[in-house]
Amino acid sequence: MKLRIENFTTLLMVAVILLSGCSGCEQKTALKGIEPQDDYNEQSKYGPVAANTRKQVELPPFPEPSFERLIEQFKADVAENKGNPEMLKRKKEAIADPDLLWKPYFQVPVFASSDPELKAANFYDDKIKILRHDQKGKPYLIRPHNGPEIEFTGKIYYTTKEQEERRIAIPRTLPSDEWNRQRYEITLEGINTFTAAKYLSQQGARIAQSVGLEYAERAMREHPDSVEAMFVWTQCHPSEQRLAAYRQLLSKFPNAAFAHENIAYYYYHDEDDPAIALAHIQRACQLDSRIAKKNPLLALCYKKLGEWEKSVAAYQGLDWIHYFENQTLISAQNQIYKLHKGYYFGKAKKLKVYDVKEERK
Repeated sequence: MKLRIENFTTLLMVAVILLSGCSGCEQKTALKGIEPQDDYNEQSKYGPVAANTRKQVELPPFPEPSFERLIEQFKADVAENKGNPEMLKRKKEAIADPDLLWKPYFQVPVFASSDPELKAANFYDDKIKILRHDQKGKPYLIRPHNGPEIEFTGKIYYTTKEQEERRIAIPRTLPSDEWNRQRYEITLEGINTFTAAKYLSQQGARIAQSVGLEYAERAMREHPDSVEAMFVWTQCHPSEQRLAAYRQLLSKFPNAAFAHENIAYYYYHDEDDPAIALAHIQRACQLDSRIAKKNPLLALCYKKLGEWEKSVAAYQGLDWIHYFENQTLISAQNQIYKLHKGYYFGKAKKLKVYDVKEERK
């Protein structure tokens, strides 16, 4: 039977498709690790757009914090009956007597150091570890902030015995930068570029700013539409270059709330300019409402600008509070208390207060 030319062409096309498909499968299997995720695009669930949106979104005027707004939010929280029971209890008290919000030592958010859920939370879940082959199958424990050991919940990868032998064989006579580069090239074999860049960004300034930056730039080229890849790239810059890196990120992704949040930190702490910091943290909160519940920077900016009620309202709207923020909250409350009473709280005789030490047990 003669092979007709059209059949031959069809067979050739099928063969090419199968071969290219297998090649793609082989490449996918050969690469390990995480690809850029939609973590920052989760922002769209808590704000008007995703973080990787290219066109700057128009936002309405920022809703300034106030006790009235806060009480309305508390009413909604109590109606849903969700969240920390102690916080719900204090929200009910504030609804019944809104003046409690500005009376010193009345605090709605929980102490981060005393809340069981926050104690159990693993703040290392975004980290990456690469361990030796003989550690595979064993639980990897960490001790955050000198507390009790907890199991690491981030991403863990393991080198092979052969990789470890090749790393040991790298001549120690090499310059340290070149020795590090060769060591990480072996360690990261088979791991995709984005995962490698993210891992290197967490290895300290010297590594992040050299080989880490190289991997991060490659990851950006491979994922030009990924705000996550560009965020890793910002983390590989020295602190004095970080602001320029975030501004470059915003020029490409103008709605990235985390970039505005980090720029706000810079202006508040490094430049001592709470007005510019406030503008950025306000926009961050509008783009991602979660920020207003976890970041005390909004309250700090208002306090530094002397807007006591807005500061206290922002503090009381947080989900948790650390000892330092607790002290600044009390300080702002005291300013309002003086305006109402004519003297600072220390001179008051009869006022129901919440014992800070008791709350921290």
